Amino acid sequence: MYYQKGVPKIPGACLATEHADLLYRLYRRGKKLVIQLQMGAHTIQNKTSNNVVADLPGSSLPDKVVLISAHIDSWDIGQGAVDDGGGLMIAWGALVGLKRLGLRPRRTL
Repeated sequence: MYYQKGVPKIPGACLATEHADLLYRLYRRGKKLVIQLQMGAHTIQNKTSNNVVADLPGSSLPDKVVLISAHIDSWDIGQGAVDDGGGLMIAWGALVGLKRLGLRPRRTL
């Protein structure tokens, strides 16, 4: 997280979608919900990270870009079937498929 100078550094927290849905269903049934949140948030040094970048130049409007993005890894324990790079490979595969078919989009992908 990034904080402007002079702004209190309040850590953020969230729930996995599955857990939030469960809490909502229980609430709708009239159940009394008691939630205890324990966080071990701490600030660490800045670290270098990397991105995967690929492009397929457009034919008639190469300066116009259509961005396709995905995440490489997940921080939660969600039950998604396309986690841990699946979305990245799907996006990359779309470019590879277009190139193999000899199709060139008007705009750069």
